[in-house]
Amino acid sequence: MSDGALRRVLIGGGSMAPTLEVGDVALVREGARARVGDVVVIASRGAPICHRVVLLVPWRRGVRLVHLGDAPGAAPGVGGEVIGRVVAVERDGRPVPIARRWPRPRELARAARALLRAALTRIP
Repeated sequence: MSDGALRRVLIGGGSMAPTLEVGDVALVREGARARVGDVVVIASRGAPICHRVVLLVPWRRGVRLVHLGDAPGAAPGVGGEVIGRVVAVERDGRPVPIARRWPRPRELARAARALLRAALTRIP
């Protein structure tokens, strides 16, 4: 991964619908710092996923990312290596606006529960 380089990523799942649809092409700035509300590409269990950042939590020597898809019922995730931030999207060859938005209270509650579950499973 080279900081600042742009990478095109084909969207293959529906967890970010309707913001990102299957077949969309996301333009990702590699190494970009993730902020709450950004859509990012994360390496999770070896596969890249595209989710929105809902929480950034201080964790040991860094920050732990809690992320969630925009689609109703999308499962929250905790951690993973951020590949980059989505800066633009193409759908059917045309640019589609992508906005940074703040998580809704219900999304924050789901993300907090996911973070708590992750923390509790690591306590000896």
